[in-house]
Amino acid sequence: MQIIEATVFGVRSAIFRFDSIDRLSSFTLFPMIHVADKSFYDDVLERLADCDVILTEGVRTKTGTLLTASYRYFTKNPKLGLVLQSTMSLDDLDADIRHADVASNDFSKKWAELPFFQRFLIPVLAPIYGLYLRFFGTREAIGKRMNLDLHDHNNAILDDNEAFEKIEKIVLDWRDEHLIGIINDHMQQAEGDKRSIGIVFGARHMRAVIHHLREQNYKVTASDWVNVIRY
Repeated sequence: MQIIEATVFGVRSAIFRFDSIDRLSSFTLFPMIHVADKSFYDDVLERLADCDVILTEGVRTKTGTLLTASYRYFTKNPKLGLVLQSTMSLDDLDADIRHADVASNDFSKKWAELPFFQRFLIPVLAPIYGLYLRFFGTREAIGKRMNLDLHDHNNAILDDNEAFEKIEKIVLDWRDEHLIGIINDHMQQAEGDKRSIGIVFGARHMRAVIHHLREQNYKVTASDWVNVIRY
Protein backbone atom coordinates (compact mmCIF):
# COMPACT_ATOMS: atom_id res chain seq x y z
CA MET A 1 0.00 0.00 0.00
CA GLN A 2 1.55 3.25 -1.14
CA ILE A 3 1.15 6.19 1.25
CA ILE A 4 3.30 8.80 -0.48
CA GLU A 5 4.28 8.28 -4.11
CA ALA A 6 7.15 10.14 -5.75
CA THR A 7 7.41 9.89 -9.54
CA VAL A 8 9.06 11.81 -12.36
CA PHE A 9 5.97 14.01 -12.48
CA GLY A 10 5.83 14.94 -8.80
CA VAL A 11 4.69 13.75 -5.38
CA ARG A 12 1.20 12.73 -4.30
CA SER A 13 -0.38 11.61 -1.05
CA ALA A 14 -2.99 8.85 -0.68
CA ILE A 15 -6.14 9.66 1.30
CA PHE A 16 -7.71 6.54 2.85
CA ARG A 17 -11.14 6.06 4.42
CA PHE A 18 -11.48 3.11 6.82
CA ASP A 19 -14.84 1.63 7.87
CA SER A 20 -15.81 -1.34 10.00
CA ILE A 21 -18.98 -3.44 10.07
CA ASP A 22 -18.50 -3.70 13.84
CA ARG A 23 -18.36 0.03 14.63
CA LEU A 24 -20.18 3.17 13.58
CA SER A 25 -17.11 5.42 13.51
CA SER A 26 -15.12 5.83 10.31
CA PHE A 27 -11.57 7.13 9.99
CA THR A 28 -10.12 9.10 7.10
CA LEU A 29 -6.33 9.32 7.00
CA PHE A 30 -4.64 12.42 5.63
CA PRO A 31 -0.88 11.65 5.36
CA MET A 32 0.72 15.05 5.63
CA ILE A 33 3.88 16.45 4.13
CA HIS A 34 5.07 19.47 6.09
CA VAL A 35 6.16 21.40 2.97
CA ALA A 36 4.18 21.31 -0.26
CA ASP A 37 2.38 23.27 -2.95
CA LYS A 38 -0.35 25.47 -1.50
CA SER A 39 -2.89 23.56 -3.60
CA PHE A 40 -2.18 20.42 -1.54
CA TYR A 41 -3.25 22.06 1.71
CA ASP A 42 -6.27 23.66 0.02
CA ASP A 43 -7.37 20.24 -1.21
CA VAL A 44 -6.92 18.66 2.22
CA LEU A 45 -8.93 21.45 3.87
CA GLU A 46 -11.78 20.91 1.43
CA ARG A 47 -11.89 17.19 2.25
CA LEU A 48 -11.65 17.79 5.99
CA ALA A 49 -14.92 19.70 5.81
CA ASP A 50 -16.67 16.30 5.68
CA CYS A 51 -15.22 15.19 9.05
CA ASP A 52 -17.01 15.49 12.39
CA VAL A 53 -13.80 15.18 14.43
CA ILE A 54 -10.22 15.98 13.39
CA LEU A 55 -7.19 14.62 15.24
CA THR A 56 -4.10 16.77 14.71
CA GLU A 57 -0.41 16.59 15.54
CA GLY A 58 2.04 19.14 16.89
CA VAL A 59 4.66 19.42 19.63
CA ARG A 60 5.75 22.95 20.54
CA THR A 61 9.22 22.85 22.10
CA LYS A 62 12.55 24.56 21.46
CA THR A 63 13.90 21.26 20.13
CA GLY A 64 10.92 20.87 17.83
CA THR A 65 11.48 24.36 16.49
CA LEU A 66 15.07 23.48 15.61
CA LEU A 67 14.10 20.13 14.09
CA THR A 68 11.65 21.82 11.74
CA ALA A 69 13.95 24.73 10.90
CA SER A 70 14.91 23.05 7.63
CA TYR A 71 11.30 23.39 6.42
CA ARG A 72 11.08 27.06 7.29
CA TYR A 73 14.40 27.86 5.65
CA PHE A 74 13.88 26.31 2.26
CA THR A 75 10.32 27.60 1.85
CA LYS A 76 11.95 31.04 1.77
CA ASN A 77 13.43 30.12 -1.62
CA PRO A 78 10.95 31.77 -4.05
CA LYS A 79 12.13 29.52 -6.90
CA LEU A 80 10.79 26.45 -5.08
CA GLY A 81 7.31 27.94 -4.65
CA LEU A 82 6.54 25.74 -1.62
CA VAL A 83 4.70 26.66 1.58
CA LEU A 84 4.60 25.31 5.13
CA GLN A 85 1.82 23.13 6.49
CA SER A 86 1.30 25.79 9.16
CA THR A 87 -0.31 27.96 6.46
CA MET A 88 -3.23 25.49 6.47
CA SER A 89 -5.66 26.82 9.07
CA LEU A 90 -8.38 24.55 10.49
CA ASP A 91 -10.10 27.40 12.32
CA ASP A 92 -12.93 27.84 9.82
CA LEU A 93 -13.97 24.17 9.87
CA ASP A 94 -17.06 23.10 11.80
CA ALA A 95 -15.39 19.90 13.03
CA ASP A 96 -14.38 19.19 16.61
CA ILE A 97 -10.61 19.67 16.36
CA ARG A 98 -8.57 17.79 18.96
CA HIS A 99 -4.84 17.72 19.60
CA ALA A 100 -3.82 14.04 19.53
CA ASP A 101 -0.06 14.39 19.94
CA VAL A 102 2.07 14.05 23.08
CA ALA A 103 2.27 16.97 25.48
CA SER A 104 5.14 19.38 24.91
CA ASN A 105 6.49 18.93 28.47
CA ASP A 106 6.47 15.15 28.07
CA PHE A 107 8.36 15.41 24.78
CA SER A 108 11.00 17.65 26.35
CA LYS A 109 11.50 15.16 29.20
CA LYS A 110 11.89 12.26 26.77
CA TRP A 111 14.35 14.22 24.64
CA ALA A 112 16.43 15.09 27.69
CA GLU A 113 17.00 11.36 28.30
CA LEU A 114 18.98 11.01 25.05
CA PRO A 115 22.79 10.92 25.08
CA PHE A 116 24.42 14.31 24.58
CA PHE A 117 25.59 13.55 21.02
CA GLN A 118 22.14 12.53 19.79
CA ARG A 119 20.33 15.24 21.70
CA PHE A 120 22.23 18.11 20.09
CA LEU A 121 23.47 16.85 16.71
CA ILE A 122 20.15 16.60 14.87
CA PRO A 123 18.86 20.05 15.98
CA VAL A 124 22.14 21.48 14.64
CA LEU A 125 22.08 19.55 11.34
CA ALA A 126 18.47 20.32 10.48
CA PRO A 127 18.90 24.10 10.03
CA ILE A 128 22.10 23.53 8.02
CA TYR A 129 20.23 21.15 5.71
CA GLY A 130 17.45 23.71 5.37
CA LEU A 131 19.89 26.45 4.40
CA TYR A 132 21.42 24.20 1.76
CA LEU A 133 18.00 23.56 0.22
CA ARG A 134 17.16 27.26 0.37
CA PHE A 135 20.05 28.17 -1.90
CA PHE A 136 20.64 24.98 -3.92
CA GLY A 137 17.52 22.83 -3.58
CA THR A 138 15.11 21.88 -6.35
CA ARG A 139 11.53 20.58 -6.20
CA GLU A 140 12.72 17.29 -7.70
CA ALA A 141 15.49 16.84 -5.12
CA ILE A 142 13.05 17.44 -2.27
CA GLY A 143 10.30 15.29 -3.74
CA LYS A 144 12.35 12.19 -4.47
CA ARG A 145 13.03 11.69 -0.74
CA MET A 146 9.33 11.54 0.12
CA ASN A 147 8.41 8.13 -1.32
CA LEU A 148 6.77 6.04 1.43
CA ASP A 149 4.77 2.82 1.51
CA LEU A 150 3.27 0.71 4.27
CA HIS A 151 6.30 -1.53 4.78
CA ASP A 152 9.56 -0.09 3.43
CA HIS A 153 11.41 2.77 5.08
CA ASN A 154 12.11 5.82 3.00
CA ASN A 155 15.55 7.40 3.02
CA ALA A 156 14.89 10.07 5.61
CA ILE A 157 17.74 11.30 7.76
CA LEU A 158 16.96 8.92 10.63
CA ASP A 159 16.61 5.74 8.55
CA ASP A 160 19.24 3.00 8.32
CA ASN A 161 21.39 4.51 11.05
CA GLU A 162 21.53 2.71 14.38
CA ALA A 163 23.00 5.78 16.06
CA PHE A 164 19.64 7.53 15.69
CA GLU A 165 17.39 4.63 16.66
CA LYS A 166 16.54 6.21 20.03
CA ILE A 167 15.64 9.48 18.34
CA GLU A 168 13.25 7.70 15.98
CA LYS A 169 11.59 5.94 18.92
CA ILE A 170 10.80 9.33 20.43
CA VAL A 171 9.95 11.27 17.28
CA LEU A 172 7.96 8.45 15.68
CA ASP A 173 7.21 5.28 17.70
CA TRP A 174 6.31 6.89 21.03
CA ARG A 175 4.05 9.44 19.38
CA ASP A 176 2.45 6.64 17.30
CA GLU A 177 1.52 4.81 20.51
CA HIS A 178 -0.05 7.96 21.92
CA LEU A 179 -2.06 8.57 18.75
CA ILE A 180 -3.33 4.98 18.70
CA GLY A 181 -4.51 5.40 22.28
CA ILE A 182 -6.51 8.47 21.22
CA ILE A 183 -7.95 6.54 18.27
CA ASN A 184 -9.07 3.75 20.62
CA ASP A 185 -10.80 6.31 22.83
CA HIS A 186 -12.75 7.62 19.84
CA MET A 187 -13.72 4.12 18.78
CA GLN A 188 -15.31 3.57 22.18
CA GLN A 189 -16.93 7.00 22.35
CA ALA A 190 -18.53 6.58 18.93
CA GLU A 191 -20.23 3.24 19.64
CA GLY A 192 -23.68 4.83 19.68
CA ASP A 193 -22.94 7.77 17.41
CA LYS A 194 -21.95 7.62 13.77
CA ARG A 195 -18.98 9.95 13.28
CA SER A 196 -16.39 10.61 10.63
CA ILE A 197 -12.95 11.12 12.19
CA GLY A 198 -10.11 12.66 10.21
CA ILE A 199 -6.49 12.01 11.19
CA VAL A 200 -4.12 14.78 10.07
CA PHE A 201 -0.62 13.55 10.93
CA GLY A 202 2.74 13.28 9.23
CA ALA A 203 2.85 10.55 6.59
CA ARG A 204 5.29 8.35 8.51
CA HIS A 205 2.86 8.05 11.41
CA MET A 206 0.27 6.52 9.09
CA ARG A 207 1.99 3.13 8.98
CA ALA A 208 1.17 2.47 12.63
CA VAL A 209 -2.37 3.84 12.23
CA ILE A 210 -3.12 1.64 9.22
CA HIS A 211 -1.81 -1.49 10.94
CA HIS A 212 -3.88 -0.73 14.04
CA LEU A 213 -7.10 -0.07 12.13
CA ARG A 214 -6.67 -3.34 10.26
CA GLU A 215 -6.20 -5.17 13.55
CA GLN A 216 -9.51 -3.64 14.69
CA ASN A 217 -11.27 -5.10 11.60
CA TYR A 218 -11.34 -1.83 9.69
CA LYS A 219 -10.99 -1.96 5.91
CA VAL A 220 -10.29 0.63 3.24
CA THR A 221 -13.62 1.60 1.66
CA ALA A 222 -12.41 4.60 -0.36
CA SER A 223 -9.12 6.12 -1.44
CA ASP A 224 -7.89 8.97 -3.57
CA TRP A 225 -4.69 10.75 -4.51
CA VAL A 226 -3.88 14.38 -3.74
CA ASN A 227 -0.98 16.13 -5.46
CA VAL A 228 1.66 17.34 -3.00
CA ILE A 229 4.33 18.75 -5.29
CA ARG A 230 4.18 19.06 -9.06
CA TYR A 231 7.39 19.26 -11.08
